[in-house]
Order: sequence, then structure tokens, then C-alpha cells
Amino acid sequence: ASGVRRVGNEVEKKIYAANDRFVPVMKDFHAQVEPGTKKLVAQANKMEDTTTRLCKAYGEKKCRPEELLSKFALFAREFRGALHAIDKEEADKEEKRRKDAEAA
Repeated sequence: ASGVRRVGNEVEKKIYAANDRFVPVMKDFHAQVEPGTKKLVAQANKMEDTTTRLCKAYGEKKCRPEELLSKFALFAREFRGALHAIDKEEADKEEKRRKDAEAA
């Protein structure tokens, strides 16, 4: 974003050498990419704000998005593992009941 801003500052200068092709070439480029860059910066700022609020909601100090998402991913992985363990334990109990019933 700062690179696009610097290009914009150079393009807006009215004085440049006659043989300098930077301004004529970069003027169109700058006009093309500036709206997208502004939108991208706005989205990044929104994501940062959302991440900060989410971190606070979960009792975390300010953290980076990848740290927060890795905590959610770890929770999901451990939760799936716990569900699998419960399912296995229930299946083992059912198998034991079935064997006990057959033996009786």
C-alpha cells in the first residue's frame, strides 16, 4: 500500500525530466491499482479489528490472526480426538456387553 502511495505521489508531481517515462507509464498503472489497494487495506484493517475483538472475547491479549486461528484448529483437532475416543469406548463397552450376554 505504501508503494502504491509513493507511486501516486510521484505521478502527481508536475515537474519531471522530458525523457523520464516513469510518470506517463506509471500514471495508468497507479489509476488501475489504487482502488484495489484501498479496498485491500480496508479489508486488512477490518480483519485486524475483528481479530482484536475476538481475542479479547476469548480472554487473550492482542494476538495475530494466525495465532488465534491455530488455537481454534487445535481445539477442533482435540475435540474430534475426544469424540473418537468416546465412540471407541462406547463400542468397546457394547462389544463387552454382547460377549457377556453370549457367555451367559
